Amino acid sequence: MKRQQRFGWIFVMVLAAAGPLKANTIVVADNFEGQTAGAVPTGHNWVVSSTTATQTVLVNGAQQSPFGQAGDSKSVELKDQDNTAGLFSQKLENTTALPTNADFSIQFDIKCVTLSENPSFLLYDSTNTVAIQFGFAYPIAAGQGQIFYNDGSTPTSQRIVLESTVQNQWYRMTMRIHNLTNGVDAWDLRIQRHDGTSIVADNLYTNLDFRADVSNITLARFVFNTGPSQGGDLLIDNYLVVIPAPAALPGGLALMALVIRRRQ
Repeated sequence: MKRQQRFGWIFVMVLAAAGPLKANTIVVADNFEGQTAGAVPTGHNWVVSSTTATQTVLVNGAQQSPFGQAGDSKSVELKDQDNTAGLFSQKLENTTALPTNADFSIQFDIKCVTLSENPSFLLYDSTNTVAIQFGFAYPIAAGQGQIFYNDGSTPTSQRIVLESTVQNQWYRMTMRIHNLTNGVDAWDLRIQRHDGTSIVADNLYTNLDFRADVSNITLARFVFNTGPSQGGDLLIDNYLVVIPAPAALPGGLALMALVIRRRQ
């Protein structure tokens, strides 16, 4: 047997001993296509609260994110047409247990039909402490808004502006939460914007601060913080939580592959 063939067989045997390559672990995935248009979203651990006749969280059967699969037609719409209620009147929550001992990512698509104050996404721990607060369109003037995150307990003074918000365009938000048991106080955010034809912006922000140090995350919440004198309209689609697979090849195997290539 030739020398390079012998090393090739050794590599195959070691790779086989390592077992099959692992895939990503999907914790929750919902593109809302299985939901009933005009109804409150159910299943996948969705919880809707504070919904009235004029403050609704319902499946929209006529709008969907262009980031999704061709043929999809649904999203969830948070709509406020009540000018008398107070703040934080509408909530769409997901109570799926999230990992504490592994990196994981949360991805969702969102469109601000209006730039009303203030659609947000928040992650809470078991003591109802906000770990991450992320806003999509805090208004700074008529027809303008900002995408921001909050890295402290005072919402206004700790607001860190990332980008301007473009009304009526879909965004894909991908958050990478680092392993909480490692004590890493950081998360990463990728923001992609779609104009309906193509992705026209793609920005990555790394090592963002948590609003508060936590050891676990138990609740994900979309909230529409519209005040008594405002109305608003927000669309959400393609909610996905994933634990990424380990690297395809452990360091030793990758090194062995390199050694084999050099010997050949």
